[in-house]
Amino acid sequence: MIKKIKVTSKSQAKAFISDVPWAAISITTYKDDWPKLNGTKRLGLLQLWFADVELEYYSLADEILFKPEHAKQIYDFVKSMHEKNDVELLLVHCEAGYSRSPAIACVLEQAFLGLESKLFPAKYFNSFEGGYLKYEPNKLVHKIMIQEGIRLGHLKYSDEFQPFVTPE
Repeated sequence: MIKKIKVTSKSQAKAFISDVPWAAISITTYKDDWPKLNGTKRLGLLQLWFADVELEYYSLADEILFKPEHAKQIYDFVKSMHEKNDVELLLVHCEAGYSRSPAIACVLEQAFLGLESKLFPAKYFNSFEGGYLKYEPNKLVHKIMIQEGIRLGHLKYSDEFQPFVTPE
């Protein structure tokens, strides 16, 4: 059962070594640009690629935007890893570990670790490191992760638990 979710950058993920069984979600902007991750004690790996864009109407090709299909892949992967009693840690990384991975991690913590349902847990929002925000979760990724989590039954809808975007 997953006990902890860790957010890192791509460069930190390359150097990551775990002393407990772990799985990883590797996110890059470009297909086939995933880093080589340490295989020691790693029991699963999901590799996804999509742009770090917050607006659905952004003038990028549709295939590089985060979509509900990505969220479903993430939920299916994490559910399978969570059900394996051996997986204790889930590593989620993107290029900088600043936007996409924290958006995914904070929703997964709520869905699978039973943390309090808040917009962004304090550790992801207003977390400063060296005078700068440590994380600024991607709002589009967060919105779709919540919508799919509710649709798939991993999250329950409530008035205080809504995506960090204005409804259309």
